[in-house]
Amino acid sequence: MTDLGESHAKSGLDIGPELYELWLSALVNTVAENDPKFDAELDAAWREVANHGISVMLSMHDDD
Repeated sequence: MTDLGESHAKSGLDIGPELYELWLSALVNTVAENDPKFDAELDAAWREVANHGISVMLSMHDDD
């Protein structure tokens, strides 16, 4: 996650913090469309795990 955080930081690709929620929604929607066993519990699990990584990446966004 550190490598991704560095590459997405302001000093790298400068991926804005506002884009992470859009990305996560797109990811979860894709899983929902392709997994017939998708349910609210699985939705929550995907979001919980992804948000841990997103938090690391966001914490590095302003670091140069």
